Amino acid sequence: FVAEITPALGYGRTIFHVLEPSRVDGLARYTADAEGNLRAAAPVLPGVTYAVTARLPLYSAGQIRETPRFDPRSADAPAMARYLQLPDVPERVLRLAREITAGQEHPYDQAVAIESYLRRMRYTLTPPATPPGRDFVDYFLFVLQEGYCTYYASAMVVMLRAVGIPARFVEGFAIPASSPYTVDDRGWRIYEARNSQAHAWVEAYFPGYGWVTFDPTPRADLPVISRNA
Repeated sequence: FVAEITPALGYGRTIFHVLEPSRVDGLARYTADAEGNLRAAAPVLPGVTYAVTARLPLYSAGQIRETPRFDPRSADAPAMARYLQLPDVPERVLRLAREITAGQEHPYDQAVAIESYLRRMRYTLTPPATPPGRDFVDYFLFVLQEGYCTYYASAMVVMLRAVGIPARFVEGFAIPASSPYTVDDRGWRIYEARNSQAHAWVEAYFPGYGWVTFDPTPRADLPVISRNA
């Protein structure tokens, strides 16, 4: 998959891309960290177009269920340790994660159970503020039970880590399939990505398979990610 990006504003050295990037054309030099975040050697000026070649994974629930549970003694454990760290959250948050996943044997099905639980809550862009001194995730799960993407993604990451599944919080843009677009003379679709389309979601790690995307935010325009390939 190749996407051409033309920033309308200055975002410093940030290079935008889709999921798993493998190559950048149109910028002199860039670096990539272990998580695939791309940074240009110099600030990318507004109006400069670059192209990113990326892999778009088609997830298979059947294949993921064939992977073993993450072993903290495995060779990749040191690299995954950061994705299992937990803040000092109230015990009831950890207990809720265990209750939601009880009866689900494979970590994938545990992740789906947590995603499904959160998607039953109410989406709103105007939730009340978390009171000073209250844990953000605890207050969301047990008091508010409504919010926007960062609330849901934060809660899912904490709950996944609570049951031993490496997980990370991801931020970017989500352009719904219903978004308007134009077509250029090559037949390529051109979408506008606006700040209003900023979104947060979750990736969970399954040994031997890799990072898999989950979206626990209950937005009608962003359906559950297909994992039936």
